[in-house]
Amino acid sequence: MVSFDARASTDDEAITSLRWEVLGSEDIVVLAPSFDHQFEEAGQYTVRLTVMDRQGLRSVAAQAISVANTPPIASCRFSNDDPVRGESVRFDASASLDLEGRLVDFVREFGDGSTRRGTRVSHAYNEIGLYLVRLTVEDNLGASATIEHQTTIMQVPAAVVSAAPKAGSTVAASAHQTALLAPIYGSALIPTAAR
Repeated sequence: MVSFDARASTDDEAITSLRWEVLGSEDIVVLAPSFDHQFEEAGQYTVRLTVMDRQGLRSVAAQAISVANTPPIASCRFSNDDPVRGESVRFDASASLDLEGRLVDFVREFGDGSTRRGTRVSHAYNEIGLYLVRLTVEDNLGASATIEHQTTIMQVPAAVVSAAPKAGSTVAASAHQTALLAPIYGSALIPTAAR
């Protein structure tokens, strides 16, 4: 928010009118001695003040203003922080935001050589191990932010049943694998870069 004030303007008689013009990507006109303005987009602006007295004499003052683009804020939630091999994990970056504009790209690197674009994506790891997951978001003016999170892919546990038959009876035993299911919960992520 920027405040503009013309109340220090003077004349040998009296100032009868004031006109502010904010020129740039969003041209506006204000007919008040002072006002506050929030620039919605980054860029170069010119703010021009024209004052007039009773005789119709005018004076013009102008000020150049440069509004910088603030990097966006990246955020991501996971359906499971410690999935097992082959389990599909959901990644949701819909909580990411840009304060001045809009987000135009979401790029996720999964740490196993694969990448995907999109706000909500799913991915399954084929090998056990530790992976660094990276999300990069970019806004409409080219600023970006990145967050990283480590996830460990575990082996699917094996359940083994053994039985010893009693004298005179027969028991058949089999082994099978059981997948672990985990509830959906959010992950706390730490921003690693913003440019």
